[in-house]
Amino acid sequence: MSRKKNTWWHKTRETMAIGLLKLLARLSLRNAQRLGRGVGWLLYRFDNVNRRTARLNLERALPELPEAERERLLQRCMQHLGMTVMEAGVVWLWPIERVRNLVVEVDGFEHFERARAENKGLVLVGPHMGNWEVLGTWCATVAPITGLYRPPKMPSMDVLVRRARERLPAEMAAADQSGVRTMLSALRKDRLLFALSDHEPSKGGGVFAPFFNVTAFTPTFVPKLVERTESPVIIAFAERLPNGGGFRINLRPGPRWPAEWTDIGTATAMNDALEALIREKPEQFLWNYKRFRTRPEGEPMFYPKRRKRAKAKSG
Repeated sequence: MSRKKNTWWHKTRETMAIGLLKLLARLSLRNAQRLGRGVGWLLYRFDNVNRRTARLNLERALPELPEAERERLLQRCMQHLGMTVMEAGVVWLWPIERVRNLVVEVDGFEHFERARAENKGLVLVGPHMGNWEVLGTWCATVAPITGLYRPPKMPSMDVLVRRARERLPAEMAAADQSGVRTMLSALRKDRLLFALSDHEPSKGGGVFAPFFNVTAFTPTFVPKLVERTESPVIIAFAERLPNGGGFRINLRPGPRWPAEWTDIGTATAMNDALEALIREKPEQFLWNYKRFRTRPEGEPMFYPKRRKRAKAKSG
């Protein structure tokens, strides 16, 4: 019986989520962002896991900032988190040309041109920062694109997201071993591989390397692809401009690969490049993600478990 109830609830939740996205798609970008800032204000004002996680990450990653400045940064982070969520209907359901027109400026395009001139494919790597869906949309306008894809847990949401990304158009590669052949083939065909590389990989897919001076379990798939294809890498994110003014694509040179090609050395180089980009606009990075959840053997947990409230005794 409980299993049936859970199934009913999951389907209801999916239907509500799709309905909300369709409602959000009726908004202008400015109004979607206004709504997002309101959601972000609530996330900052009241205790919740996003605020707790972001505050702890900022304390450990940016200890050089005064506490008051870090707290102001936390508030802006929650606002950008809210805007990212409320922009989902816009970037997934608007007509594709309308989404493309949200990009009003590109900074660092010379790095892209230099990399494409090598005719060895191109790996464009970004953190979960700004709006990465807008970044993927822009990528598809400048080169044939293959995107790394992690399906959402909701099946109907998976269908919606796949349709949204394939209309770019974009070839999709699974974020697992089955997608490696697709990614290698894409680079050898001189395509652009778009990947977000700042989340924890699955077991066996990474090594421990420093990220903001904190040991982080770091994916190694991009360096391994580069080692096999010699494809150039650039770092990028779609910066959210104020007052609904659209987005600026920021392109930066790729990692400075170490002379000795080791998993830890290349993972560290990748983290350094991502960190440098995040420091440009730290408020637009997803600090609410538990980036340091997996710890080396023997290290204590990074994120404390939230204590469950004791149930009131009856009688």
